[in-house]
Parts: sequence; C-alpha cells; structure tokens
Amino acid sequence: MEQVDEDMKARVASLTDAERRCLVLIHKGVSIPRIAYEMHVAEGTAKRLVDQAFLKLGLLNREHLARLADKLGLEEASE
Repeated sequence: MEQVDEDMKARVASLTDAERRCLVLIHKGVSIPRIAYEMHVAEGTAKRLVDQAFLKLGLLNREHLARLADKLGLEEASE
C-alpha cells in the first residue's frame, strides 16, 4: 500500500469534522443533495464543505479522494 506523506497527514488533520464527514459520504458515493439532507444543512452549505475539503487536500475529483481515503482508512476512522 502506498504511503501518505506527512504534509498530507497534516492537511487531513486540518479538516473540520463536517468536512471530514462530507468526504466520507462522497467516498461512499452519496450525492450533494443527500449529504445536505443527512447533515441537516442546505445544499449550498454541503457543496461548500466538500469544496473546502477538496481544496485543503489538493484533490481534483472523487477518484483522487477514493485513492486518498483508501490509503488513510478515512471511512473506517470516521464511523
């Protein structure tokens, strides 16, 4: 399994709980409207949280997120 560098670990640690939860849900294939529903926030807020998390982590798309989540065990750590 590929290692995650210290810089990326620090970036992940900088995520808010809401940003981390959004990433876990995105990794599971959940849509923005469903994320909003599950988190009891507006769709715009859910999109902003996802966008902020992607920006903090330097991710471009869900594929990059999937690779990172697999390396970090992101899903298991958040449940």
